[in-house]
Amino acid sequence: MEGELMKTSLSEGPGRGQSGSKVYNDPIHGQISLDRLLVKIVDTQQFQRLRFIKQMGCKSFVYPGAVHTRFEHSIGTCHLAHKYVKSIRRGQPELGITDEDALCVEIGALCHDLGHGPFSHVFDCNVTPHLPGAEHWKHEGGSIMMFDHLLDTHPQIREELEHGRDGDNIEFIREIIRGTSKDGDQNFIGRSRDKWFLYEIVANKLSGIDIDKWDYFVRDCYFLGIGSSFRDSKRFIQFSRVIEVKGRRRICYRDKLAENLYQLFNTRVYLHQTAVHHSTARLVERMLADALVLAYTHLVFEGKDGRKKNLAEAVHDPVAFGKLTDDVFTRVLNSSGSELAESRALLERILERRMYPHSRTLCTANTNEAEINRKADDAIGSLLDRADFATDMVSIDYGQGSENPISKVFFFKKSEPNNAFGLAPSEVSATLPVCFQDLRVVLLYKKEPTQEDSKKLREIFARLEHSVSGSLRHRHGIATMRARARTSRHPQSTDGHG
Repeated sequence: MEGELMKTSLSEGPGRGQSGSKVYNDPIHGQISLDRLLVKIVDTQQFQRLRFIKQMGCKSFVYPGAVHTRFEHSIGTCHLAHKYVKSIRRGQPELGITDEDALCVEIGALCHDLGHGPFSHVFDCNVTPHLPGAEHWKHEGGSIMMFDHLLDTHPQIREELEHGRDGDNIEFIREIIRGTSKDGDQNFIGRSRDKWFLYEIVANKLSGIDIDKWDYFVRDCYFLGIGSSFRDSKRFIQFSRVIEVKGRRRICYRDKLAENLYQLFNTRVYLHQTAVHHSTARLVERMLADALVLAYTHLVFEGKDGRKKNLAEAVHDPVAFGKLTDDVFTRVLNSSGSELAESRALLERILERRMYPHSRTLCTANTNEAEINRKADDAIGSLLDRADFATDMVSIDYGQGSENPISKVFFFKKSEPNNAFGLAPSEVSATLPVCFQDLRVVLLYKKEPTQEDSKKLREIFARLEHSVSGSLRHRHGIATMRARARTSRHPQSTDGHG
């Protein structure tokens, strides 16, 4: 069996063209060929479940075409993993990347989203934080749980992975999915230190540049029907190489790609501004989340050994979690019991476009949620019941909060391909941003307002707008000056020997 894994791995592609391989026609990448072991994983219930989880949550309520799923995104990410590893192997055979390494990276890419709940990030951002016992649950942990469950229910797949020669393949795949070790740091055990650059391919926790984003940036924009300055990943794959930086091998990029990388992150910001945090889509997602939180004890799924698990408990049980898909919406909507009446009414409001009344979106440099809530308290005063309001805060950034993500990236010159160095923004262009985070606040009123309530809401929203924009304008100016000072500093260069 030890040689079996090797037969299914990358030469021109892991087992591609062999018996059991399969070709998928993808609107983004065209013909995608998967090796027989990858096909075995695709053809499991754990993976097929992703067909029923929309990639963009509730965005289809605003952008009707955004109904693509985690299923095709995962296959697309796997395809990019194949292309990326293949390119690095061809350009730098001295790195010793084996067929087994390559196949494991592809499996990690294929399985990285197995743990997404109903409506993707709506679930782990807006639902589980309000469920007892699930407050700290995240989809990355869910993906590990479902990957382990997949192996438990398909011992032939586990057996092929366990008989590897290059390290602990199963732990390697888990770490690829997580982007960290099981302790949450960068001290990986699935592969030796000289191969830690492989962890930057799927879920890059160092710079945020990875194939997961490369697929969903293009895919999401395509199905949303919006333009994008980021077309595909070919240029990044072609002009990257592995160089030792401060004692660790890192994936670095040609210096001429610096502006392209800023454009990559601009695409992230544009996607979030235009769709991810679209005001109406956020309202739909908030109302859906509130409906599921209200209904959680009455949404029951059969788990291990036939035990019944409610929504909060299901996230810790792979059998029950495997039954959690977007159909929870219609399950609640089509219910008839009085116990789900309040949740059902919220979903009916969504369908009839009777959204939560809300303030206009307010931009702020203040990250102190308690202070924002205090300002909301002051604005509401005694006009209406504070318990009927909610404050929605979102961050639109380049992926690293207020930091410049390119400060975490290393480059190389064509003439010195083994010497890695950082680039200050001033060395790239004079037109780059000086601030990399935009914080937005919306005050929501959860009840359906009467005519009298509507008058009071207008006053409340006007008070909040004046309070937030007036008191935080000065703070935003300070943040801008600090950002300008940061971007003027030159990142320390490092030679290829750390």
